[in-house]
Amino acid sequence: MLAPAMPNILKIVQAGHPVLRQKARRLTPEELRTPEIARLIEDMRETMRDAPGVGLAAPQIGLPLQLVVIEDKPEYSERADAEEMRARGRTPVPFQVMANPRLHIVDATPVEFLRLPQRHRHDDGGPAGAGGPGRRPGSRRPAGDPVRRGVAGAHPPARD
Repeated sequence: MLAPAMPNILKIVQAGHPVLRQKARRLTPEELRTPEIARLIEDMRETMRDAPGVGLAAPQIGLPLQLVVIEDKPEYSERADAEEMRARGRTPVPFQVMANPRLHIVDATPVEFLRLPQRHRHDDGGPAGAGGPGRRPGSRRPAGDPVRRGVAGAHPPARD
């Protein structure tokens, strides 16, 4: 019997890559049940953790698919400034997979988070994360209720 393959760390594309500017393709229920998608989810999970990050979308690894993995472990927040985490409303999130997500903005009021601790920056001074090197700290995001996650026909998350 063959041992399961070890997850791969995938290359994260940089801001400006064409795949980040195109609409990602929805996955069919049949595709979501395939071993290839299960393997992709595991590879995305390991890539997200290696980055390190709390979320990774398939377009960030060059695949125009509507597939996202997220995880915000309690130990990630323990290393951060408690006051900043409270201000951001950040709480731990267990590993989850979202396929074909839809966004419903409930409050479009912009919220700004301008301070980014040095330990969360790239070597060139830009913040770590999806934007990559050279991006300016801070982001404007709509405020609102936490994301409601409901996924039908998806693989259950792998257990640690």
